[in-house]
Amino acid sequence: MNIPNIPVILFVFQISNMSSATQASEIRQISTGRTHTCVLTNNTAHCFGSNDYYEGTPVSGFKNPTQIVSGVRHNCVLDNDGVWCWGADPGGNGVPADLRNVTHLSAGNDVSCAVDEGKMKCLGDTRHPAFSERGGQLKNISQIAIGEYHVCVLVEGRVECWGENFWNQLDVPAGLKGIVQISAASAHTCALNAQGIHCWGLNDDGQIQVPKNLKNPKQVVAGWYHTCALDDSGVVCWGVQNDYDFGQIQVPPGLKNVRSISAGGGHSCAIDDQGVKCWGSNEDGQLEPLIPNPHL
Repeated sequence: MNIPNIPVILFVFQISNMSSATQASEIRQISTGRTHTCVLTNNTAHCFGSNDYYEGTPVSGFKNPTQIVSGVRHNCVLDNDGVWCWGADPGGNGVPADLRNVTHLSAGNDVSCAVDEGKMKCLGDTRHPAFSERGGQLKNISQIAIGEYHVCVLVEGRVECWGENFWNQLDVPAGLKGIVQISAASAHTCALNAQGIHCWGLNDDGQIQVPKNLKNPKQVVAGWYHTCALDDSGVVCWGVQNDYDFGQIQVPPGLKNVRSISAGGGHSCAIDDQGVKCWGSNEDGQLEPLIPNPHL
């Protein structure tokens, strides 16, 4: 494999293939990069799709993993031993050695950030000021959401954002409070509170036009050109009105008791009682091996 001048972080405990015997109850989380997907089970990250920088390489050996995040060309997992990443690392920084008590991860293009004892610490390509300023000064951070060149954090129910603001992705709506979850993509940001979902930033594909008929939304995820929500009725997606419609907002029928969702570049995924189902672009195999077998 030809990897042109980009360092790669690759902690390979054991290369592992997705097994049809994997049970839905073993699935802990799913994450979607721009053109790849990872499914986290009890000790393995089953990744597939684009693999130019090993971002689509399955890795196992994790100890009680609790979170997986995927950027454009890399993934990171949080387990009992700390943070493990593999894929492209253009900044050549690797995982910070001074991480102590990580509670949350978020991934962007070629950078990931961790909440470590209430502060933000980033790894990967941190050369952009958005990933090296302000975040280290804030305290009591509980979540981080990373766009292409902007960052938002959740601090005691409020959202703070910084970085580039060409598309108003930093303009948090006035009076927004009581936030429990945030998500960001290329140039838009979304937040969830008791009043519903609130999105701001780039809207050329309608990705911030939240449907008014959502019923008690529980999760919101921002993709590159679309957004999805999980509510009492199931999965609802919107956006991609122009050149980037790959079917990622066309939620398939038959999803049962969805418990988590993720949105990538041109695809979306959900975990339900039957396992994992993905829909949208499959140009790089980012829906495989989940199609035609949705039960892993």
